[in-house]
Amino acid sequence: MLTDAISSESYKLIQNRWAAFWSFGFAPFLALIFGLGALAFAVSQVPVEMRSTPVDVSAFILDGAKSAAGPLTILFALIGGALVFAGDYRWETWRLIAPRNSRVNHLLGKLIVFAMGILLTVVLLVLVNALLALIAAPVNQSSLTFEAAGRDGYWMALVGLILIAWLQLLQAGAVVALFAVVTRSLLGAVIAPLVIGGAQLFLQSYVMSRGQLPELHYMLLLPGMSADILREFMLAPLAGGMTLVTSELAAKALGSVILWIVVGYGAAMAAFLRQDLSKE
Repeated sequence: MLTDAISSESYKLIQNRWAAFWSFGFAPFLALIFGLGALAFAVSQVPVEMRSTPVDVSAFILDGAKSAAGPLTILFALIGGALVFAGDYRWETWRLIAPRNSRVNHLLGKLIVFAMGILLTVVLLVLVNALLALIAAPVNQSSLTFEAAGRDGYWMALVGLILIAWLQLLQAGAVVALFAVVTRSLLGAVIAPLVIGGAQLFLQSYVMSRGQLPELHYMLLLPGMSADILREFMLAPLAGGMTLVTSELAAKALGSVILWIVVGYGAAMAAFLRQDLSKE
């Protein structure tokens, strides 16, 4: 059953505590450390009179959601995805566990556990920004406000940004899942997505340097850029509607990200169903 597969994958991940922390907990921890370091630097360099402006907690939360799928978060999510999808190849346990459930359930169980892990990462990153705002207020001798939360479209933008970050990490995991199954290696499951991601960043910098809206074929090749387009679209109401991203362009961007997810995990499933696991 699928529930058995989910329970099994969850148990393996929980038992491997340090790997789970590095995969899904280290990015929020690092964000907290960097945030506290930046606050300490500001305290040491900026007079209190210039730091005592009100701290908008809701704006901090929105910034956390906006930057939740940053490069470091994606990197550690790749490690987590490799651990989840390629771990049984590394430890040669497939031949022992494969007969206990269907292959579809085994891979779906891994996908669901990974999806829950990266969702936890995104939520923790948002909460870290809220915590930093609560710490900054007394340190800067300023008051707390929730001004941004009272603006039209705030809550929809916040939820949208969280979902976009989750989808972007899920898309990165799709590439990991495919190469984990194809290479049957933890190293291959990480290195190949990093190479692809590096090439995409190079191409994205070229596309963005042209100063015009990207064509559909570029959006299909660059899911990271598509995610950025979706973020701009979600934030447009808070910016007074000032954006070049139309609903049509946003729909194409969403389609690009979802296509990567469906094709990546679908190809991984197709390859996995054809594998001989008797020696794995």
